[in-house]
Amino acid sequence: FPLNCHEEEEALFIAGNKLPDMATALEASLLKSGDALRDSGGIWAFRGLRREFEALSPDFGKESANDSRRINYVFDIFQYNPQEIINDFVWFTLHRKGIAPDPGTRIIGDAKLPNGMPALFIEEGAVVEADSINLKDGPVYIGRNAHVMEGSCLRGPLALCNDAKIRMGSKIYGGSTFGPFCKVGGEIDNTVIFGFSNKAHDGYLGNAVIGEWCNIGAGTNSSNLKNDYSKIRIWNYHQQRFMRTDLQFCGLIMGDHSKAVQHRYRRRCRCQLPWHRFPASVYPQFPEWQPRSRLLRRLDRYFYANRFQSHESSRTRTHRYRPQNFRTYP
Repeated sequence: FPLNCHEEEEALFIAGNKLPDMATALEASLLKSGDALRDSGGIWAFRGLRREFEALSPDFGKESANDSRRINYVFDIFQYNPQEIINDFVWFTLHRKGIAPDPGTRIIGDAKLPNGMPALFIEEGAVVEADSINLKDGPVYIGRNAHVMEGSCLRGPLALCNDAKIRMGSKIYGGSTFGPFCKVGGEIDNTVIFGFSNKAHDGYLGNAVIGEWCNIGAGTNSSNLKNDYSKIRIWNYHQQRFMRTDLQFCGLIMGDHSKAVQHRYRRRCRCQLPWHRFPASVYPQFPEWQPRSRLLRRLDRYFYANRFQSHESSRTRTHRYRPQNFRTYP
């Protein structure tokens, strides 16, 4: 991402893939001008001028006392998510008081964490009615104006962000996070869905990462396990080859604005922007279609659809995309 500070302006630079905790925050805040911190992944913090930062050598700086985790690959997102929910839950709800769930909601497990804090936190304006919430494996956070419809079964650790919705009778397993304005349903396990995306229908989604403004339509399922139970490999775009993940379970990786309807995804499938998937028997609503590859190549129609979606949406955030620097893959 571009740096929005002047070359002669002093700033604190933090590696974007570093997972923060109290120790790393304290270390970074104590840095003096011209100093840097380094861990096993390289430099992760530097205080100084932008031109000095851009000229740093990889071995510059002192070793950090805290070698916390980094997001190096996309599958690290769902791997680290359960513990990160627990970490964030503690400081995000500290000294705050949430509302109580509907009397018809069943709470399973201890309602208090070992430190005495409540294991279930519901923000003002959220609706949780006639559901089952299991707190044995971790806390559950439900954001402002979120809605958990009746008959849903939730297991912690789980985070449901503001204005998101879990539809009736859903089965949500631990280690999952649903971003703002998401609508989810069916069976979901250890999955991170970023904001404004939907997986509202029945079907399984597990060990997956879904970008923003995606839609997983009706009849869509995603596998996360190979038939021979072997470890899963995933395509590395930087190295242009398959790489080992050492994971037995790895599901769908879907980029921003991707769409799917009545489709079956195999394990470790990756969809990049832009991507629209239809069954072979369904004729698409876009003019140029290649049945053999099932790939929509008309980027002008793609951007038109996204502009229409943003315009018609009642959501508070607007995305603007321009048709430049995109690649299509056969």
